[in-house]
Formats: sequence, C-alpha cells, structure tokens
Amino acid sequence: MATVSRALRGINTVQESTRQRVLEAAAELDYVVSPTAASLASGRTRVIGIITPFLARWFFANAISAIERRCASMDSTRS
Repeated sequence: MATVSRALRGINTVQESTRQRVLEAAAELDYVVSPTAASLASGRTRVIGIITPFLARWFFANAISAIERRCASMDSTRS
C-alpha cells in the first residue's frame, strides 16, 4: 500500500516500471485521489473553523471575509 501511495504522489523512491503499473491500474479503476483521505494521512487538513453568533451581520461577515482573503493569500504563496 505504501508503494502505491508513493507512486501516485510521484515520489522518486519508486521504480519507474512499478510507477507505470500503478498508474495504469489506477486509470483502469478510475481511481481519483481523495483530498480528505490525503489530509488524514498527512495529518494536515488545511481546514480552519470559525464560530460566530451571526453570519449575516456586517461585522461578522467582514471578519470572515478578511479571514478568507488572508488564508487565500497564504495558500497562494505556498504553491
């Protein structure tokens, strides 16, 4: 299972012939990587929670918007 994971992620410790077999099998099975499963495996969900008493009030809506913009700007600097 670890070899399959490494092959799908493109890690260079997997022999090219093995990587090709894994990729062919994944394509045949219509395998799609699950971001949720990947985040569980890595221990990094990249999710934050915000608790607010009201979403529609001006102050809270602006605060959430500012948090969203900041998170997006941080994410774009890591790409």
